Amino acid sequence: DVDITSSGANVGPLACVINNTAAVISNCSTQGKMEIVGNTSITVTIDKYLQYGGVVGYNYSEVSKVKDTDKSAFNNITADVDIILTGEFSVPPHVCGVVGVVQGSMENVTHIGSVTFDATINNQSIYVYGLTYVAKGGLINCVNGIAGSDGSAGAVTVTENAKCTNVLIGGIEEQGYTKLENCHNYGNLTVESNHAILICGGIFRWPSGTVTLTNVTNHGKISISGEGTNYCTVGGLIGTNDGGALTMTNCHNYGDIEFDSKFNNNNVLNLGGLAAALNKGKYATTLDGCNNYGEISFSGKITGEEKNLYVG
Repeated sequence: DVDITSSGANVGPLACVINNTAAVISNCSTQGKMEIVGNTSITVTIDKYLQYGGVVGYNYSEVSKVKDTDKSAFNNITADVDIILTGEFSVPPHVCGVVGVVQGSMENVTHIGSVTFDATINNQSIYVYGLTYVAKGGLINCVNGIAGSDGSAGAVTVTENAKCTNVLIGGIEEQGYTKLENCHNYGNLTVESNHAILICGGIFRWPSGTVTLTNVTNHGKISISGEGTNYCTVGGLIGTNDGGALTMTNCHNYGDIEFDSKFNNNNVLNLGGLAAALNKGKYATTLDGCNNYGEISFSGKITGEEKNLYVG
């Protein structure tokens, strides 16, 4: 068990940073609580973000099953750590249930803890995900939450007290030249805070590059109640696609989307069962055998013209 309170830049119960490109972590589990107390004196040590995870803060390992090597960077891992961010930050945080950022693959990894952002970061974005943020690589047989549960296991929450400009939130999350196979989200995603920009997806908030999803599902409920002022896109699987080559095969959304927010519709609001927005780009988007079984409900208040509300 772990019980961590820290104001560090990169924090994880097993390791803060792994800087070994051949590192492999297998057959491990973590359990407990981790509170990150922000203060404006925390400085960036890696890239331009702070990295927090329920197993490892930041992993440089480039061992990748996607590249047909015989191992993944993370194998047979269970993370049951409740992570909460409080205080005030001046640097954007990546906070994830397993690894803040991973360069490489993960296989047979499960997150059943929770991730909560209850902090302040002025004029910047927050990045909160149930499982991990994969810079490159892939996820195989990975799960956020527990099948058949109420969605509290694996839940990701941005509280009403949180103060930030932009919210980027996803149940699993992966971005850029990656693939997901047999991955599932059962955790609820909840955004209660006000925001200028909100991008939310049950699996991805914003994939880019060449991304392939096969047998991927979302079962978690997505609830939005904060006030939006600029751009909001919420999808059962994907928030928005950045114009890259996206292929989805046998992917389904079962989670309901509940939008109960005041929104200035002089800007853009997208709600979609599978994907809220598939942006134009030079690469094709392909959907094969994909379905939405969740309900989309809108009970918020719109100000401005209603020409920019898209629900599908």
